Amino acid sequence: MKSIADWMILQIAISSGWLKRKEENAGWLQFPNGFFIRISCKSSISSAKGRLFQKAMAGALIRNKVQVHDEHQLLAPLRGRFKGYEDPENIKSLAQNAFPYLPYYGALGEMVLNTGGAIHYFRKGADGIIDISPFTCMNGIVCEAVYPRVSRDHDHVPIRNFYFDGTQTDLERDVEIFLELAHSYMKRKKMKRIYPSHFH
Repeated sequence: MKSIADWMILQIAISSGWLKRKEENAGWLQFPNGFFIRISCKSSISSAKGRLFQKAMAGALIRNKVQVHDEHQLLAPLRGRFKGYEDPENIKSLAQNAFPYLPYYGALGEMVLNTGGAIHYFRKGADGIIDISPFTCMNGIVCEAVYPRVSRDHDHVPIRNFYFDGTQTDLERDVEIFLELAHSYMKRKKMKRIYPSHFH
């Protein structure tokens, strides 16, 4: 389940600060996932906008172009195997998805990406969405406040926040409840999932 795994990895990377630290280094990311690469480069580009032309902005633009090209070349032979699991094309599409709930000009942060990503995966036919955040994370708290409306507006897709504080917690009951919700949603959902041909 590539998209759920990517979504969970994204949440962990964002909430732990890993993604931000990688942006500051502006190097290649460790995950072979174009979504992470585009976040890194687009953030560098957007943070330089509004100022006079800078070397950092030129470097980010060139790096983005090269990385997107390389990503397309590397994924070309596998494109059919990931049909239905595609990541968002760009951050702009995530910001547009989230706009009715969290306008990007007022909610600067990962909460816009999380909300936009939840809507993206709903449109891809996901059976449920899990958002993982560290305990007391403001981005997670804001998203948790917005998700009931997102769910209501999108066919009542189950969306669940899980918080981790570094202690051992038994989440088995919560995960079972979520899986039951996702299973019942799968039977009645209107947005059908597209599966790669090797799934049939």
